[in-house]
Amino acid sequence: MVPDPLDAHFPTKLTVHPEITQGIKVNVPPLRPSLTDHSGNEVGEFDEYAVETHEWLSLISLNSPRVDPEDKLDPFLSRYAPPGDLTTRSKLVKATWQGFLSPAWAHKIFVQALLAASRDSWFSYSVAGFGEGWSGSRRDCTILKPPESSDEYVLWEVA
Repeated sequence: MVPDPLDAHFPTKLTVHPEITQGIKVNVPPLRPSLTDHSGNEVGEFDEYAVETHEWLSLISLNSPRVDPEDKLDPFLSRYAPPGDLTTRSKLVKATWQGFLSPAWAHKIFVQALLAASRDSWFSYSVAGFGEGWSGSRRDCTILKPPESSDEYVLWEVA
């Protein structure tokens, strides 16, 4: 067995357990991009869908009260509304890991979620790294598996 190169620096090794948040109340927007109508004509803008859906997913990851359907914040302070005209009230479950995670581990968890999800269900998977350089900019990756889709995904890579 090859020794770990970090062992020379006496690292503290910890087992990271997920933080599970259940019962997050939200209005779920349409998560499938509608790119064409029944005649095959292009409708809507994918860019608009992508920006609004990524914002909605980001607010959920930040535990923002703006996604709660019962949020009664003064509209002068925030005019946020979930994207799309039709929304469905739902409860979500969020699992969060925080710490040093290897790319292989992150890939394994994504594949497990993908295999566990039914065709009708949806999920979002997001990974964020540490800031790079003097500006602290970081790379984030979010993948959305829309409902009723077994082989279509939306990917956001934010650098």
